[in-house]
Amino acid sequence: MRIGETVTVTVTGFEPRNILVQLDGPGPGPGPAGRIPHSEMFDAAGTATIGQTFEAETISLDPIMLSARACANPAVRAFLLSLRRGQIISGTVTSVRNFGVFLALDGEPAESETGFIQVPELTWSHISSTTEVVEPGRRVTGKILDIDTRRAQVSVSLKALQPDPFLPYATRVGETLTAPVTKVVPFGSFIRLAPQVHAMLRGTDPYPIGTELTVTIAEVDLRRRRIRVELPVDDHPEA
Repeated sequence: MRIGETVTVTVTGFEPRNILVQLDGPGPGPGPAGRIPHSEMFDAAGTATIGQTFEAETISLDPIMLSARACANPAVRAFLLSLRRGQIISGTVTSVRNFGVFLALDGEPAESETGFIQVPELTWSHISSTTEVVEPGRRVTGKILDIDTRRAQVSVSLKALQPDPFLPYATRVGETLTAPVTKVVPFGSFIRLAPQVHAMLRGTDPYPIGTELTVTIAEVDLRRRRIRVELPVDDHPEA
């Protein structure tokens, strides 16, 4: 058995949170016993009857746990299994919510709506609403981040195909430039280096928002997506 493998199971009993099942064995005899959480059945109530037989996906081996809902729609499952992480895929926006965007992906079964874009994966830019980037009916193209057969969902990223605005600054440490203050916080000020790139200036007296400052790029942390700038030495106030 392998995680993700589909097996045939027969319902043998019930627990408060699980359906007890017997897996078909490789030979004439029965296979091992397993459990299907109610949340992994075909409906939220975990409806099942003794002796019922159906296909389920293995989600854990120790103990053996399975998901029936991962096999609820064979056509959708076949579509999901035909995809791979990193693949470029297109689709049509079907609905836009404040927590993300749903897509009908090209090639998926009719009315299955398997694509989903989380808000941070829409764009590198700071946005206040998902509708600033997409709207229902719009065609989009992105990269597949993950494929979840249990939720029948494909996680897609649009920004993965967009240039990372932080990358050019990785080679600009020590460079001096002029940029405006966009926000003041107790520990410093944020400086806008580019429309999608802000840097932190720490430990200085507060400057009014909009003030143009000449700063030096001191550090670029691509993993944490942070840039730290400093005032040039001649601009520091004297002790």
